[in-house]
Amino acid sequence: MKNVTKKLTIFFFLFTIFLLLIFFNLTKAQQDIASSKTPQYTTTLLDSPTLTSINKPVNFSWNVVAPNTANTTLTTIYYGFVSTPSALTIKDSPQAVGYPQSLSDYQNGRFFLPDTFSASTSFLKGTVYYRAYALVGNQHLWSPETKLVIK
Repeated sequence: MKNVTKKLTIFFFLFTIFLLLIFFNLTKAQQDIASSKTPQYTTTLLDSPTLTSINKPVNFSWNVVAPNTANTTLTTIYYGFVSTPSALTIKDSPQAVGYPQSLSDYQNGRFFLPDTFSASTSFLKGTVYYRAYALVGNQHLWSPETKLVIK
């Protein structure tokens, strides 16, 4: 009986330490979230069309916000015919995302930031899903997905 009591005491002691560690990690995570800052890099669609006609040029414009010392070697509109509505992070490269097509206007060069970019293309009938994208350093910046219907 004494041996069982000793084992129970050790179990409750270890369990208490376990709960305290969980509480500590939860508190630390909440403090980190509360003190987090807005990212200084963003990509935003400025002109995001949602309806167009077959073979009519569609104009896109987007803004890449970054410190004045930053630049990008690639910014574009990525698009596809299947929606990829989930939130994308700075670690999600274009190869990992379901947009197989992109506009070629700003895919080669060195573009100083912050800046606004624009490009145009036309589509055949269907629905296109697209996002603005910029590669700044090792960060992949994505705008929210927009749906374009072609009639």
